[in-house]
Amino acid sequence: MRLLLFFVALCFHPTPPRLILIDEPENGIHPKLLQEVVGLLRGLTTGAFGAEPTQVVMTTHSPYLLDYIDPNVDQVLVASINEDGSRSIDPIDESGIKPFLDHFMLGEIWLNRDEKELVKK
Repeated sequence: MRLLLFFVALCFHPTPPRLILIDEPENGIHPKLLQEVVGLLRGLTTGAFGAEPTQVVMTTHSPYLLDYIDPNVDQVLVASINEDGSRSIDPIDESGIKPFLDHFMLGEIWLNRDEKELVKK
């Protein structure tokens, strides 16, 4: 309940910060409420609650949270550890997953396919 109140308070803050970083916003929140949380945060990015839009950056391991992310509106990046030990952050391959989005949600695609298949290399 406290986390949900935090997100509501953040949205209605009179002068929200220009950048908000949130690590795993799904922790401590029932999966059915994640749609509401994403909706509140998306409202921040469009300026629906404040004078100016706020950039929101989230990290997650939750396919449930990804189900409420729209790759046509939201930028989705996949962080990976490569075989040689290096790290990379790549955007999802929107054209490659588009046929799947007609039948599945983004979190379902990620859960059923390997992360590496979500990005174009």
